[in-house]
Amino acid sequence: MRARLFLLVGVVALAMAMSLGSYFMLSARSREIEREYGSVNELKLAAFVLADKVNVLASSGMAPSFKKFKDARAAYDAAFDRVAALKVLPQASSSTKDAIDRILSLRDLSANNLDTVSSLYAQLTDEAIKRFGSADTATIMQFLSSPAASAGSQDATGASALKGRITLFISTVHGLNDGLDLTISSIGNQDLVVKDQIAEIRGRVTVLSAVIAIALIVGSRTPLRAATSANGSTAKRRGARMSLAGSR
Repeated sequence: MRARLFLLVGVVALAMAMSLGSYFMLSARSREIEREYGSVNELKLAAFVLADKVNVLASSGMAPSFKKFKDARAAYDAAFDRVAALKVLPQASSSTKDAIDRILSLRDLSANNLDTVSSLYAQLTDEAIKRFGSADTATIMQFLSSPAASAGSQDATGASALKGRITLFISTVHGLNDGLDLTISSIGNQDLVVKDQIAEIRGRVTVLSAVIAIALIVGSRTPLRAATSANGSTAKRRGARMSLAGSR
């Protein structure tokens, strides 16, 4: 009987240990997924900030606006790099893998326009320094309204080239805005997919924790009942032997 009791206790202990191990593994995975999910949020925020800096390039002081734009683009690229380096979230399910792949595919959507805007703005900033003495307060709009700007370079060819750069810059900014808006919208859509997966994993953790709690309660009582039953059986056998001995 004792051997059976020890076996029962061992089985219960093993089951509880396995359940606790599964719980801790799933909890750790859930925490890591949520930590990596923060990188998706950071990318969405970086896209918002970059779009904001692009929108003021034509109307704000060129030198400070250009610096803010370059800083925002660097943060945007770094955010994409962090999403590309994610390990646990893409492996959580086929849905999250597909969501991360879709987000990463958005990187090329605005890359060319970002390069073009950066190149043109650098040229126009240099031109502003030549024409206005400084690019700190000079704006693209000032180029369009200033008599000196409308004259462009001292020759007609230079004036035409300047106007061409400004026209290309403005049209590229419009295209870039559209691309960033689509990027932000798409990240938001994929964000919902990732959130659903996180909610599902949280649900599993909750269910498993409830199962473990029940198992702990049941497991703690089972060996006690078995021991009580064994002690009762032993006492009955002893009582029977004593009665038999007394009758003799």
